[in-house]
Amino acid sequence: MATHMTAEISDVSANTTLVNMEKFTLASFRVKSFIRGYHVYKEDWEPELNEEQELKREPQNKEDPYAVAVVRPLPRPPKDNDPGQAPCSSAEGHPNAVQRNEEVIGHIPLRMASCVSKFLKRRTNKGKVVVTGKRVNRGAGYGLEIPCEYIFFGDNETSIPWLKSKIESLGYKLD
Repeated sequence: MATHMTAEISDVSANTTLVNMEKFTLASFRVKSFIRGYHVYKEDWEPELNEEQELKREPQNKEDPYAVAVVRPLPRPPKDNDPGQAPCSSAEGHPNAVQRNEEVIGHIPLRMASCVSKFLKRRTNKGKVVVTGKRVNRGAGYGLEIPCEYIFFGDNETSIPWLKSKIESLGYKLD
């Protein structure tokens, strides 16, 4: 994810980075978790340690309108009516929604999805994932998962504190 801005970056603690800008301050935090659904996408994607991908809202997901997908750029340009491409959505054009030139390769956990989806509705908020291990099957019906760290970026005044409190209330430990 490339964001071009002129800013001064300073580490505040191990889990927060502040970016001072003219209008507001951007911050980030990290959550250890898993990329879900690898068993569905394993034919299309072999994750590598420290690989980074973006998080995008997937409002047209038939199973969950609050789904948040792990996406990567398509290896080839999409063709019209290509069944392998992401479906067009009413949110297409929003920077945090799955686009036609992106491929879904997993999802964030369902418990986290509604609050992260709401967080990503704000155009200035972003999310990414970093692969931290090899695929695992922890049982409990989750299928194959990829250990990861989710990193969320947003304004330090409202978005980040709100999302942090929501994710902590779900029982996740923040790094």
